[in-house]
Amino acid sequence: MIKKVYFIPTKFSVYQTFITKEKNLKDEFEYLKFKYNELGIEVVDLTQILTSSANINLTNNSFIYWQDDTHWNKFGIYAAMKYISENL
Repeated sequence: MIKKVYFIPTKFSVYQTFITKEKNLKDEFEYLKFKYNELGIEVVDLTQILTSSANINLTNNSFIYWQDDTHWNKFGIYAAMKYISENL
């Protein structure tokens, strides 16, 4: 039985505050949360965790996503998995 689902934000969602002051996000998390809550499944948003990690890594001239791709690199994987393992 599924008890928890993790919302993984897009690369743009994580880095957009570093690019522009405007937030032009659709509310995919709220939709996902609403639908899964109907089934009694908790949804956890990883956006803040990844944005915080991106901020820390940028001070070291590193990214949490591959520069030429939309997938996490070792820094993004570490941030997400550390959070998940501490909050299971």
